[in-house]
Amino acid sequence: MTSEDRREERLAATLVELTTYLDDGARIVDLGRGRFDSDWLVRRAARNLIGELAETATRLPEQVRELHPQIEWHAIGGMRNRIIHDYQHTDHGVVWDTRVGDLPTLRIVVGRPDKQ
Repeated sequence: MTSEDRREERLAATLVELTTYLDDGARIVDLGRGRFDSDWLVRRAARNLIGELAETATRLPEQVRELHPQIEWHAIGGMRNRIIHDYQHTDHGVVWDTRVGDLPTLRIVVGRPDKQ
């Protein structure tokens, strides 16, 4: 297996991971804002999904990120850092707004529209 084959294989695995996180996040949104606001477990799941998704996005090759300048890659990393390192002060409204408003844009990278 060539190094190019390994890079392609890693990229494909990363895209599958991103798809999984986006799908799981869509399921949380399907539960509704009321459930999100009232259930700490749903909020924690949403927060963790965003952190995991952001960490996975950092593994995308620079060439892939350059193909999608409309995605705020730096902001994704910044949110991951806030969620992971300052989780006690997470603004859950921002988590919800990110899932609903911003993360569907990542579907462009994985090659399919948001299911919402």
